[in-house]
Amino acid sequence: MTFPAISALIPHRPPMLLLERVLHFEANRVVCSARPSEGCIFAREHAIPAVVTLEYMAQAAAVCLALAHPEHRSPGAFGLLVAARGFTLKSAELAFDTDLSVMAALTATLGEAASFDCSVDAAGTNLASARLTVFVPSEQTRAAKRL
Repeated sequence: MTFPAISALIPHRPPMLLLERVLHFEANRVVCSARPSEGCIFAREHAIPAVVTLEYMAQAAAVCLALAHPEHRSPGAFGLLVAARGFTLKSAELAFDTDLSVMAALTATLGEAASFDCSVDAAGTNLASARLTVFVPSEQTRAAKRL
């Protein structure tokens, strides 16, 4: 199956667009690829701090929401990360040129809030995981803020 480019799904643009492409999507679960490089905005001398996996997971959650609910892809649509629970890291940094698999699964929605179970893996080994909660304002909320 062919998926839209990540840039067609979420508002992020380089240098903050960290995901490369959608590898798999079904129901409410997405898997995206990423590859930290020396050109990354978060790059340090020889790696990227592992805490950046939180941003990888947040972007994957946004992609999941865009694919599961295309109405959230409208111009001006956005979401805000409001909580990261159970955030665990298995290392302090990510080596450059590591092929990452970033997963986000939509687990619940309530009004304008959505919850995702997320993980970042490399070569079948878990590097990070978290449960993210995001606020996704409805079109009515966005319109009211423009007044």
